[in-house]
Amino acid sequence: MISLLLLLGMGATAFAPAASAAPVYSPPSGAWARFASDLDAAQGLANGSGVTIALVSTGVDPAVIGGGKVTTGPNYIFKPQATESLMLGTQFAAFLVGAHGQSAGIAPGARILSLRTEPDSTEPGARAFFTNGSDLDEQALEAKAIRYAAGHGAQVILTDFGSASQPTTDLLSAVSYAVSRNVVIVTGAFPVSGASSQYLYPEGLPGVIGVVPVTLPGGTPPQATLGGQHNNSVLISAPANEVPASLNFTLLNFGTAMGFVTGTVALIKQRYPHISPALVARALAMSARYHPRGGYSTSAGFGVLDPYNAILDAGKLTSLAGTAPAGGSRAVTAGGHFGKPPGVTSALPPIGRAAYLYWGLIALGGVLLLSDLALVVRRRRRRSRARRGGAPQFVPQAPVPHAPGPQYAAQAQVAQQYGGPQYAGQPYAGQQDPWQQDPWQQVGSRYLESTQSAAQYPAAQYPAAPNPAAPYQERPSFSPRPAPPPTRPQPVLPETPPDKPPEPKRGWFDPR
Repeated sequence: MISLLLLLGMGATAFAPAASAAPVYSPPSGAWARFASDLDAAQGLANGSGVTIALVSTGVDPAVIGGGKVTTGPNYIFKPQATESLMLGTQFAAFLVGAHGQSAGIAPGARILSLRTEPDSTEPGARAFFTNGSDLDEQALEAKAIRYAAGHGAQVILTDFGSASQPTTDLLSAVSYAVSRNVVIVTGAFPVSGASSQYLYPEGLPGVIGVVPVTLPGGTPPQATLGGQHNNSVLISAPANEVPASLNFTLLNFGTAMGFVTGTVALIKQRYPHISPALVARALAMSARYHPRGGYSTSAGFGVLDPYNAILDAGKLTSLAGTAPAGGSRAVTAGGHFGKPPGVTSALPPIGRAAYLYWGLIALGGVLLLSDLALVVRRRRRRSRARRGGAPQFVPQAPVPHAPGPQYAAQAQVAQQYGGPQYAGQPYAGQQDPWQQDPWQQVGSRYLESTQSAAQYPAAQYPAAPNPAAPYQERPSFSPRPAPPPTRPQPVLPETPPDKPPEPKRGWFDPR
């Protein structure tokens, strides 16, 4: 960034490097006089009244400009370390709007909005600022200043910043915001080092006008002559000749080139406030003089700036209508047509053999689909019938304790006598008594019927409940104890089951 500031220069008192190679683009003899005439004619059409130019640079000293033309905006870096009257931003402002008793200015009726985003090359902290800082940090400051200027009434923004790094999201957003408000951004299309990097930013973004300086024969040549610079972001070239900016200071190279283009844009904005940045750029390119070979080059753009014709071409572009006037010689009526009326137009292609084959395949696919559905439904019905006609499926269920029914009253009574009340509900229908292993001792309706069978058994040997008259009664314990396994005495059964007839007794010598 320091090298860019040195290229801008402010005159012999600030910088005087050795001359470099001759430029590859050379306007013809007398080009400076022609340019001065074009600028005088342009200032006869407008003076920039009502237009605010935002200077995103080192800062402006309002006392040098005077007349209340300068508004000081935010300072995005440290406090100035030198007198602002000597800084580049002040010289820019004087060159654009004039300085009392020193210069007339290109657009003397315009106002200046000063935004400080970088130190001047003459400040003590400048070298450390550009050495320690990164392009991304500088892009962030640039984005803040551009957004502030676009949101505070600036119609034109001049910035001397250029970064070889890819644009950040903040810079892209700020430039897009300014363009959406029809704010024209002008910056220098600084030389690009190396063939791999052909763009700088923000001049490489849409809506930003990149300017390159060229020396015009007939004027004061700059002390440092630039030549062979290339940048794909160049739109137009402007004089690099040395011109006075304020008392004892002059601008040259990129300083004068950016100043001439910025002042011309301010004149255009006065006459056409709502013109878009795209139309302003087109007007500058259309009106350019001394087109390079092929019409365009990365070292000169579309040619040298012509301020007068740029204003006229901007007026032509803004007067263009989007539609032809109704009733004009070149207008076509709403119902007009060429030749025979078209009638009804179908958007479908004409039907041919391929179309018939296509619809036939679709119909065949539909038939196959319906047949498959029918087979699926038939198979499901067959399975449903087989399930209804077959043996019922057995679903095992856990037994649910319940009280015995009236048909098992005898069994319940027997259980009451032998097992106590805790066994009263145990005999179930079809279940084997867990206490009887002998089939002859089974308790069921086959061998014991009703209450007669229960009468053949002796009374219970133990009472069903504790005897309150007993001298000693065991008190219940407060600690739970596991219940002992139940015991059950064996009932005394008759020798012969009741439903089996008794056999007659025989002696030892009875015949068999």
